[in-house]
Amino acid sequence: MGLVGRYAVLGSTIYPVGLYYWYNWLDRTIIGTAARTLAFKVCLDQIVTMPPMIYVFYIGMSLMEGRKDIYGELNEKFWTTFWTSCAFWMPVQYINFFLMPTSMRVLYIATTSFVWVNILCILKRNENQQEIVAIN
Repeated sequence: MGLVGRYAVLGSTIYPVGLYYWYNWLDRTIIGTAARTLAFKVCLDQIVTMPPMIYVFYIGMSLMEGRKDIYGELNEKFWTTFWTSCAFWMPVQYINFFLMPTSMRVLYIATTSFVWVNILCILKRNENQQEIVAIN
């Protein structure tokens, strides 16, 4: 399976199902658009969803690549990926929860997810994480 195929497996199976139930729960549980409510919702979203998604991404990719040490890349790149996701997803989700009507959220998140996948590609392919940390 090629690189694009590996991304497709994760992006069309595990992530959409988990995120579907998560965002349904989040939207039913934390209601409102006050600044404090949105800040809590965005932070909760980032803290609850991103670490498992990063784990699944790096471990899943390592398994599909046939690596012997399936945790090596995760251990090396977790924090860089997490902080990069905070910089990207927190503003994206604030806009999503504050401005996007429910009918437009799928399109908005699909578009921003495409951008995020490209960022993940860069993070994954970069062997020297010090360069990325210096940029951020």
